[in-house]
Amino acid sequence: MFKKGKRSQVTIFIIIALLLVVAVGIIFVMRNSMKTGNENLPAGSDSVGDFVTNCLKTTSENGLVLIGRQGGYYKFAFEPNITYSGNDSEPGLLFTNLGSINIPYYYNSQNLAPSKEKIEEQLSLYIEENLNNCTKDFNIFKQKGFDVDAGTINTTTNILDDKVKISLDYPVTIKKGETAQTKTAYNIEVLSRLGLAYNISQNFVNLQAANPGRLCIECILSVVPSSFHAQMLTYNDNTIIFVLTDEERKLNNDYYDFIFAYKY
Repeated sequence: MFKKGKRSQVTIFIIIALLLVVAVGIIFVMRNSMKTGNENLPAGSDSVGDFVTNCLKTTSENGLVLIGRQGGYYKFAFEPNITYSGNDSEPGLLFTNLGSINIPYYYNSQNLAPSKEKIEEQLSLYIEENLNNCTKDFNIFKQKGFDVDAGTINTTTNILDDKVKISLDYPVTIKKGETAQTKTAYNIEVLSRLGLAYNISQNFVNLQAANPGRLCIECILSVVPSSFHAQMLTYNDNTIIFVLTDEERKLNNDYYDFIFAYKY
C-alpha cells in the first residue's frame, strides 16, 4: 500500500507539472498574439515609439535654439529682418555655429513682434520639416528586415513660461512577418524658458515704444530678471540688436539666447 500510494503521489506531481507547462505555453502564445498592433516588438528589435520620441526631442531642441536666435521665427515671409553672420567686433558675442541667422525687428515705428501663437506655429513647422533628418526614413528598422509605413506629420506646440509642450501626431507602422507595431501619438516637454524670454521682450518693446527717439536703458533694467542677461549690439541706422540669455537653463549644453532687433 505504501508503494502504491507513493506511485500515486508521483503521478499527481507529473500531471501537475504537465499542466503548468501547458499553462505557461498558453500564456506565452497569448502574449505573442497580443503584440500585433501595439507598442511591443519581437525580441532584439527597437521600439519605434522610443525611436520617434527621441528624434522628436532632438529636433525640437534644435528648432528651439534656431527660433530663439531668430526672434521666434524658423522661416521669414515678409517680416523685416537683419541677416547676421554671427561674427562681430566683440569675440564670442552672438557667435553661433548655425551659420547666418535672420534677426527680426520687433519695433520699427510700430510693434512688429510675432504673437506667441505665431512662434508656436514656426516651431511646429520646423519639426515637421526636419524630423526626417533624425529618423532618416527609418533605415535603422529597414536594415533589420522591417517594412515601414509612415504617415503625415502633424505637430502642436504650446509655449509656457518655463517649458515647451510638443505633441506629435505621426502614424508609423513597422512589420516583420506576422508581427506589426503601430505608434501614432508622441508627447514631450522641453525645459526651455522661451515663453519667459518672449514675455520679457514684449514688456521691453511696450516700454520702449512709449519712449521714442532714444534707447530706454531704464526700460531694459526694469524688465530683465536677474536670471537673464541682456546684451545690446549697435547696428546700422539707429538699430539695436538685443540678446536675452537665460543663465539659469541650458539647451543643447549651452545657455539659451533669444534675439530680436529694435529701431528707435
